[in-house]
Amino acid sequence: MIECFFSIHGRRGLSQSFRTSKRQLKEFLLNYVAHNNKNPKPFVWTKGPEKLQRIIAASKEYQAAAVAANFRLRNIS
Repeated sequence: MIECFFSIHGRRGLSQSFRTSKRQLKEFLLNYVAHNNKNPKPFVWTKGPEKLQRIIAASKEYQAAAVAANFRLRNIS
């Protein structure tokens, strides 16, 4: 859930701003969360469980293929 939070809020706020220090970033995040908490809404998953399972399976297949390709490359040398 935290990854979803930062992904959404990153697109909505973080990518729109530039902070030069950790203090500024912390203040920005706290203010951003406080602002959003004034009008809270429940998180609604836009992808159903079937779509999420397909994404997970595809990710596992991709990772397995990458590991196999890396193994083959190491054995060629």
